[in-house]
Amino acid sequence: MKHILTLSFTCIFTITSFAQLPSVQEYNTQKQTFWQQALAPLQQNSQQSSRLAENNTILYDKATPFAGLFTFNEPDNNYSYSEHFQQSLSELHTASDNTLFESPESLLKRVNSLPNSSIVPVGILNATFSYLNYTPENPRLNALNFQNNQFTTIDARPAFSQKQVSIVSPLRRAVPLLGNQLTYRFSSDMWYQHGAKAIKSLTVDFGNGTAHQVIQNGAFVRTDFPITYTTGSTNKLLTCSIVYTDNSSITTYSVIQMLPITQNTSNTGLFSHISTIPDPSSGAKGQLEYRIFYGNTNNNQKLKKPFIIVDGFDPGDKRRITADDCKNDEKCLELNPDFNPNKYQSIESLMKYNDQKSDLKAQLTALGYDVVIVNFPNYKNNLGQEIDGGADDIFRNGRTVASFIQKLNADLQANGSTEKLVVVGPSMGGQITRYALAYLEKNNIPTNTRLWISMDSPHQGATIPLAIQGNLYWMGELLGKEDARKQYRSILQSKAAKQMLLETFKEEPIYMPTLGFRNFIRVVGDDHIQYKQELKNNGISGSNGYPMLNGIKKIAITNGSISGAKNVSPGSKFYEVAAFAKVRFFGVKVDNKPVFRINNWFSQNQNIPGKIFENFSYKPYNAYSLDYTHSNFYNSLESVPGGNFNSANDLKNEVYKTLVGTDASSSFLGALILTEPHLKVEQRLPNNIATPIPPQSFIPTHSALDTSGFSDWYQPIDKNLVCTGQTPFDSYYGEANNLPHVSFTNNMVQWLLGWLNGNELPPTFSTSNLTLNGNSVICENTEEFYSFSNICEVPTGTNFSTSPSLSVVNVSSSGITVKGVKNGLGFIYINLPNKQTIAKKIWVGKPQLRIKPEEGSTNYVVQSIESLDTGATLEDQGLTPADVTWRRKDTGAIRTGYTYFANGRGYNWHLDLEVNAKNKCGSTTYATTITPPPPGMCEYTYTVSKVQNDDYTIARIMEPVCPKQSPEDNNLIQSQSTSSETYHITVVNSLGNTVIQKTGKDFSLSNLPTGSYFVKIIKDGQMLVGQTLIKK
Repeated sequence: MKHILTLSFTCIFTITSFAQLPSVQEYNTQKQTFWQQALAPLQQNSQQSSRLAENNTILYDKATPFAGLFTFNEPDNNYSYSEHFQQSLSELHTASDNTLFESPESLLKRVNSLPNSSIVPVGILNATFSYLNYTPENPRLNALNFQNNQFTTIDARPAFSQKQVSIVSPLRRAVPLLGNQLTYRFSSDMWYQHGAKAIKSLTVDFGNGTAHQVIQNGAFVRTDFPITYTTGSTNKLLTCSIVYTDNSSITTYSVIQMLPITQNTSNTGLFSHISTIPDPSSGAKGQLEYRIFYGNTNNNQKLKKPFIIVDGFDPGDKRRITADDCKNDEKCLELNPDFNPNKYQSIESLMKYNDQKSDLKAQLTALGYDVVIVNFPNYKNNLGQEIDGGADDIFRNGRTVASFIQKLNADLQANGSTEKLVVVGPSMGGQITRYALAYLEKNNIPTNTRLWISMDSPHQGATIPLAIQGNLYWMGELLGKEDARKQYRSILQSKAAKQMLLETFKEEPIYMPTLGFRNFIRVVGDDHIQYKQELKNNGISGSNGYPMLNGIKKIAITNGSISGAKNVSPGSKFYEVAAFAKVRFFGVKVDNKPVFRINNWFSQNQNIPGKIFENFSYKPYNAYSLDYTHSNFYNSLESVPGGNFNSANDLKNEVYKTLVGTDASSSFLGALILTEPHLKVEQRLPNNIATPIPPQSFIPTHSALDTSGFSDWYQPIDKNLVCTGQTPFDSYYGEANNLPHVSFTNNMVQWLLGWLNGNELPPTFSTSNLTLNGNSVICENTEEFYSFSNICEVPTGTNFSTSPSLSVVNVSSSGITVKGVKNGLGFIYINLPNKQTIAKKIWVGKPQLRIKPEEGSTNYVVQSIESLDTGATLEDQGLTPADVTWRRKDTGAIRTGYTYFANGRGYNWHLDLEVNAKNKCGSTTYATTITPPPPGMCEYTYTVSKVQNDDYTIARIMEPVCPKQSPEDNNLIQSQSTSSETYHITVVNSLGNTVIQKTGKDFSLSNLPTGSYFVKIIKDGQMLVGQTLIKK
């Protein structure tokens, strides 16, 4: 796999430009070098040096101001919540060159270590920071110039402004509330203070209407505040009143969401299983949890007929088996702060389809299946390691499922059941179950499995747009957006994601001239390549890592299009957004200080250079432009047909709502507080935040079916891949359009139920290119064989029928023999099992024609032939222009072609013709007479008239004589010169070559050899004369 990655960044850092994204370490080194150089002139300025020493402790310009602290505590920007507090802490930590306070990761570890979910830690952040009086967008407010990567003063105005910010906020966004009481806890290690303006007193109304004294005389009165809520509102507004040591005061706000829960009894029936198969190298054991939904007739609630569903990729365990599993779990509720049991996407809810009207789980239990749903939770393993099961190593989870299958088979045996397992793996679950079953076979352990179903699983890899991956890295790791950093690390950099993603970012040392080895981020697929090889090496010899033994059937479902449909165009730009901070310069508030701008494109096809992203962080930092060219045969991964997952639209919405604060001020706060966004955001492409970005391919169709032998992944699945040996599966299902990843349709479920009922249904594939080969013309009472070019392109269950013009003689696996029985148009119908019909047109017998005059004829008359049956063309009847002859009865002269033209002097003439059309079955003869249409009153006709010898002119004649004119006037009109009119004259010889082409009214054949010539006269786009001249 070859990748060519070019990154240019125009930056103020005084270093060499490299061809990759910088690592975090490299970026921080660049930033540190920049600020040392940029501030050096102020250090050397005697008036500014003391101010620099005072203001450089927390210089907010060194951080990207996502939290909007420039104007925090002002009336239009004065609320906080847990994520905002963490982001603010992160930015001030960064702005102090990591010398003050602590990182959000460190804070979160302490928050998460609290044993009781009813204890809510509260953070206090009270700090004075500085920022440069520099804004290139408003130059009149500048106190500084910026040139050659350095700041210099313009006049005596101070180079810095200072800002005091105070934030008091719960450090949990949402809290499960059992009953109506919880405890808010303050502590000195979560009180962050910097600057002379300290807090003397703090009182807090926790949303119950009572003010509580938290701090008095600069010290905590007490640290724990048990609060009882009597109102039913789930969103609580904390009102925090602060008095400082200088006796000034402010009131600021924060919010927390209450998630009422009942006594946790719903975990009844939720079981854990610890693997009995440890990792071969570390000895670590995996873990899973499961629920069993017993069949409707299974009254004793013992496993008898298992249908096992193994969940897929789920970092953090956000998606539980049932809504109740989440509703009564504090960690799950924190991951789903807007939890609504009716809208929550559990594993169970994913089995509903047809607009939630149909339920596959209910259909299965009605058929007597015991539906076993498996989830991978967060857990601490036998080595004391914290494991995120939903994003953990696929092989470890695979060994855990292998162990679980052994347990279930033991339970079946103990329960006296002889049923075999049905194992289903949606998404990553398909990878896990494939590995588990093949692992058991490799180790000579019976799987007791009759059917394995791979549901839109990435057997050749998955894809998330590189632009989205780059955005999360850039915003999170480089610019310090905390939620983006978490997503990049927990999702894209998780073990499972790197195993499945075909293209991802990876930090690698690269040698740079004069600088040595430096760490940069490149686009690679190394982890996936290694994973795929290990996956193939699993299982018995020759299995390519698939289960093979004891009659197991392997079927696949793809949510991607099998007809080649794609949702997005390669290389197209799909996203642009810009964010601006509100800031005060010398008391003047502006709202156009750029924070960042994002421009994103989908990747291009193979070997076509394309831009991925062009992102700008606010001055005086940098602009990154990432160009990417690849040589991968599958082409643009976002564009190829596949089960879709709209990560681009998800990112667009997430960026918008987190920057403007709508996750707090809209769905979270509701009508508790009216406030403006932390940042001003311009959504540019799409130009409305409500306009969705088209969904992109997530699991390409060819990956879900593990195909081989295709030139690229745009190719439709237009043949039976089982028949051609281009898939390892025994059958598969797909539809014409791209569907959401891991979703069901009515037809899909019916196909699946057919297999469960023992009806081994054939694969579905596109028949858009299916053709029946054979002659398009067949003679009466003769037989003809019609066949398919590739029998693997014919769906199982296909049959034939014919129209009355044909009769069926014989049908075989490769085609059909028919007999022509009636002259005329006939059809062979290919009747497909999906109720669609493809018709092949067959003409039976001799031609059947009719002759028609062309419209708009004058004394120049055209007649043509057309098919008597409008459903067939002349070519369908086996005719070419050479097969049609027109013979003049008076002279015997013959012309060939579909049309015949004739021209005479005036309107008083006619021409009798015999027309013959001949195909392979015989000929048909027709008689016709060509006459000009009667002239309109006082109309002119035109003719080519000899002047003398071989010289000609164009004459205009009025025929018949106009009754409104006197004979003298008519003679005058007929003799009038045509010199005032313009004619286009073309003369063609008998070989069809043009020998004269001019404009005027006269021409001569005197310089041409003897022979026949055809003259065509055109005026105003209309042909007036078509006349044959003979030069002797």
